[in-house]
Amino acid sequence: MALTAQEVMQRWDFQRDCLIEMLHDVQSEYHYLPREVVEGLSHGLKVSVPQILEVATFYNAFSLTPKGQAKFNLVICNGTLCYARQAPLIIEQFESELGLKVGGMTPDGIFGLEESACLGVCGLAPVMIINGEEVVGRISQDRIPKLISELRGRAEREKHKPRQED
Repeated sequence: MALTAQEVMQRWDFQRDCLIEMLHDVQSEYHYLPREVVEGLSHGLKVSVPQILEVATFYNAFSLTPKGQAKFNLVICNGTLCYARQAPLIIEQFESELGLKVGGMTPDGIFGLEESACLGVCGLAPVMIINGEEVVGRISQDRIPKLISELRGRAEREKHKPRQED
């Protein structure tokens, strides 16, 4: 059963100042922010839909459209320092190596590719984050094939790993 706006608001005690946390909960559940849930939050929190959308579109963590869930979602920083350190060329190479464009997903569902404004780890520029958790810094074009190969290997190993019971 999918998470409802009411359940999200209850989880956060209907506190308007917890809107970002609520949006994260919805994003985690649906992998995007469904319009009906946004409207439910709007009604329950007494915040206009445009105000919620303003918050949601400010942060790259939120999507207003459904996207396929790739095994590895690669988010490449294209902020000022990363841009100066060849992020556009790195993005182009990932697109070429994976056979997709930013915003797309490989047909096998292993890779999704996104670009972002500053990811906040400028000391590692150029940088990418895998699945919102794993930071890979100082990316160079010659490292990209190896990174892709390592991730494909991880996906293959995980596919054959025995499932653990909860």
